[in-house]
Parts: sequence; structure tokens; C-alpha cells
Amino acid sequence: MILDLHAVQAIASGCDYYRTRQADFNALFVGVGTSTLSAWFTAFSTDQFPLVRSHTARGTAQAPLITINPQAESVAQELVGEFAERVSGVTRDTYMIREGVELVIFARTPDMARVYHVVVRASVALARRAMHRAGYHVWSYGGAQPLNPEEDLAAEELGIYVRRLTLSAEYQVHVPIPAAAEFTVSTYEAEQVLVLTDAERTNDGTQGGVSPLVVP
Repeated sequence: MILDLHAVQAIASGCDYYRTRQADFNALFVGVGTSTLSAWFTAFSTDQFPLVRSHTARGTAQAPLITINPQAESVAQELVGEFAERVSGVTRDTYMIREGVELVIFARTPDMARVYHVVVRASVALARRAMHRAGYHVWSYGGAQPLNPEEDLAAEELGIYVRRLTLSAEYQVHVPIPAAAEFTVSTYEAEQVLVLTDAERTNDGTQGGVSPLVVP
């Protein structure tokens, strides 16, 4: 699974959905006046519609922009001691992987930063069932993060308003281990291991230690 690219697709699809559906867009902003909603929707659906792209995408872009940045990956669970199954002689080790991405909003106005924030959050929810069908066990919006001083300064000096959101997901990773790729090591049962005293030597002449028991 490639969470950052799937997140780009999910957020871009959600923005496209709300761009043409004003009633659904309005329903995201409870308690906001009709005239304000109309102005927000007009801006969102026309000249301030955001570009959604991966942080690693080539080229340059200007606000409004939503970038998806890969974050930490960790093992949430090892299934059956990492071993899952053997299919046609090939072992498959399995891990439950937890991965996160950071969604960074760059807006021209503070109002549109709020709009993108809410639309992104809704887009994550819209994509949940599709992502479950794609193989994600968990697809979860993680909330908004505080800005650093440089980002606050960008709003004052450059007129760029930033918001940082997080998204995390969990999915299974299967690693095929073909028999030809496996290597073997000598193993011994407990009764085959001899622990020597300081006065005794192992087969290679080392005094004391642990040695395989040589049965005549």
C-alpha cells in the first residue's frame, strides 16, 4: 500500500465532489450564514479551488494547495510470530503496518483555510469505505496540528495561511519468502546441548562453554 498516493486520490476526489454540490458543501458548515456560505462555495468552486498533490511530486505550484507528506511507519502487529501461511511452497510473512501522512493546507485567506480544513476532513470520511475495499483495515482522520513560528510568519509576511492535518491507516503487508531464498542453520534439541565446566573443552578446543553433544 502507498498511503500518500491513496490520500492524494481520496482528497482530490472529495474536493471534486463538493465543488459541484453546493447543498452538500453547505451541510458541512453548521451555523454559518447563507451569504457567507455562498461566498465560500463560489470561491472554492472557481478561482480558489485547491490543487492536491504529493509532497514528492515534480514541479512547482502556488496556493491554494494541499500537499500530502509521508510520515512515520511502524509495525502495529506481527501475525502468528510473523508467519502467516505457506502457499505453493512459498512462505508468506505478514505484518500489520500502521502508516501516517501529513496533509498541509496552503490558503490565500484564513476563511479559505477553514474551508479546506473542513472539506479535507469530510473527504477522508467519504473515502473510508473505498479504502477498506482497497485493503486498508483502518482509515482514520487524526485531527489538526499546531503551526510552527515560521508558518505563523508566512501568514503575516506572505499572506499564506497554513493548516496541518493528519491521516493514518493500517493494512497487512505480505512478504513472500521463496524456499530458494531461505537459508538454513544448524539447530539442536535441548538434550543435544552439553554445558561444560571450566576444566572441560569443546570440540574445537575451547575450555568451558557450550557445545553440541557428540553422540558416538
